[in-house]
Amino acid sequence: DKVIPLFPPQCRECNACRDPDGNLCIRTLLVMESSLMAPPDLHAGANHTFTEYTVVDETSVAKIDDAAHSEKVTCGSTCVAFGLGRVGLLVIMGCKSAGASRIIGIDLNKDKFEKAVAVRATECISPKDSTKPISEAPISAKMLTYDPRLLFRGRTWKGCIFGGWESRDDVPKLVSDFLEKKFDLDQLITHVFPFKQINEGFELLYSHQ
Repeated sequence: DKVIPLFPPQCRECNACRDPDGNLCIRTLLVMESSLMAPPDLHAGANHTFTEYTVVDETSVAKIDDAAHSEKVTCGSTCVAFGLGRVGLLVIMGCKSAGASRIIGIDLNKDKFEKAVAVRATECISPKDSTKPISEAPISAKMLTYDPRLLFRGRTWKGCIFGGWESRDDVPKLVSDFLEKKFDLDQLITHVFPFKQINEGFELLYSHQ
């Protein structure tokens, strides 16, 4: 079988996996703390990135198939992507594919705006243009304040891990969407290196290129 290693796992049996609004499987910490093949300093999330062979827990792999897709974003939604690196661009592409009508990209580096618009962001904003940069916003949950009246008309405020996706169920659907050309990942490739030059790739990553 062709599979994709996952973070986090999905056992499909614990309360979190059975909850339609949850996806933090009870096996997450167990799987992450288990060094299944490589030494502890050579793996992350039990996925062993960059290894040629590996052993992973069965709950941490998804078999790729053609299952139908179910979207989290609804038609007409307004979405925001914080950070316009490769992950942020993928968020924009996913939101557009799901039918979002307004997609806002936010990044300190305005050089990234052109690429964000190319993958269908409707507008881009730099916190540097605001009177108070987003970097000055409080990061402690105890410090956050808001007007509860903002929630009266159905707005919600919530966090998630792994995009709220059920890893083993949803990742294969994402692969199917890619194979059906619902989005173009080639737009995200800026450089191509052989594996022996991987450090050069990381240097470009750290320099935001």
